[in-house]
Amino acid sequence: MTDEQQCLIDGAQIRLLELGERHRFDQLIIEQHYLENAQLVGEQLRYVAEYNGQWVGLMAWSAGAYKLKHREEWIGWTDKQKKRRLPLVVNHSRFLILEGVQEAHVTVEMAVTKSRWPLALTLSTAQPVSS
Repeated sequence: MTDEQQCLIDGAQIRLLELGERHRFDQLIIEQHYLENAQLVGEQLRYVAEYNGQWVGLMAWSAGAYKLKHREEWIGWTDKQKKRRLPLVVNHSRFLILEGVQEAHVTVEMAVTKSRWPLALTLSTAQPVSS
């Protein structure tokens, strides 16, 4: 890692959204995300990436979809297994690097280096479960 990259990481923070920030988060998603919708289903987690105290990125996770044909086929779980394990599945619902952020890669580097986006790396390496 270069000194410049390390400085970017050192100035970065990823944190859970605070209650009073929800309106701002939702408004930015509506204005800048291609889905133009901040509404999520089920249980939810919203995170903010900050660089030197300024918001640079947003990310949201929500409850796993009840039924996805290709997911069910790939995992190969029984109805009993699905009932027991579905609460452990999440949807990566939104990811947004805010407009005007000069160092767009900052958010991605923070996610990988600090590993604070929940399950970000785990989901990419998930394997089917047979029991």
